Amino acid sequence: MKNSLQKSITTAMVLGGLSLSAHAENKIKAGSYNIDPAHSKVGFEIPHLVISTVEGRFTKFEGSLELAEKFEKSKVSPKKSRSMLST
Repeated sequence: MKNSLQKSITTAMVLGGLSLSAHAENKIKAGSYNIDPAHSKVGFEIPHLVISTVEGRFTKFEGSLELAEKFEKSKVSPKKSRSMLST
């Protein structure tokens, strides 16, 4: 469960970064970028008994993106705290 949640969070962070780059007029240069908590959010959804979905979010988090020239070699380094989990 923990590994699955971590993969989901990482995927969400990458997709968020991709959506920004898709709409940017200039190409974003390779390099290291910190995730801005004031303009970002990290959340998840878990199906419950096929009739509802439990939603949650991390209220405090940090992280960085390492964008490589070849996107496939890029990395996301999330840092989160379970004590800041809200459901």
